Amino acid sequence: MHTCTGCWNLLPASEFHRNPNKRHGIERQCRTCAADRKLRGRYGIDRATYQQLLAEQDGVCAICDTPASEKPLVVDHQHGGTGQVRGLLCHGCNTGLGLLKDDPVTLLRAAGYLGPRSVAA
Repeated sequence: MHTCTGCWNLLPASEFHRNPNKRHGIERQCRTCAADRKLRGRYGIDRATYQQLLAEQDGVCAICDTPASEKPLVVDHQHGGTGQVRGLLCHGCNTGLGLLKDDPVTLLRAAGYLGPRSVAA
C-alpha cells in the first residue's frame, strides 16, 4: 500500500504507474491524480469538464462515433493557436486531424478524394 501525493489516499501499488527510477518503483501520484494533472496541465480542464464533454458527445468520438467503451477518447484541441478544447476523439481521428495539420481545406480535399469517382481501367 502506498500513499498518493495528490489525493493522500492509501492505495495498492496497482493504482500507480510503474517507474523503476522512483523510490518504490512506482510514481508518487495514483493513476487518477496523474490523469487529472495531465488534463489540467495540457488542456486547462479538469475531470468534471472531461466527463461533461463525454456526456455531451453521448460517450462517443465526435467524428467516427466509436464508443469510449471500445477506445479511450483523447482531448482534441486547437494547435498553434489558443489551445482551445474542441471535443473528445478516438486516437485514430485525433491523429488523422493532426496529420492533416488541422486544415479544413486539406480535410475537404481528402474527403473529395475518397468520394465517388470513376477510375479509368
